[in-house]
Amino acid sequence: MIETKLPDLILDSMELGMNKKLLLLATGIDDETFDHMVEYDKFDHESAIKLRRIIKEWRKANAIF
Repeated sequence: MIETKLPDLILDSMELGMNKKLLLLATGIDDETFDHMVEYDKFDHESAIKLRRIIKEWRKANAIF
């Protein structure tokens, strides 16, 4: 199974309507740091796990597969 890169997953989900504030609140990352992490794919392990879980739950709740 090929795993999608986290920045691509985040951007795709936001294009589908996911709110960026939800991701910021869930991870406790400020807006500027978050943008930098997405741009350079520099997520720490804990934040990456949280973000993937949140995106997965959001997509499931919104019937986006």
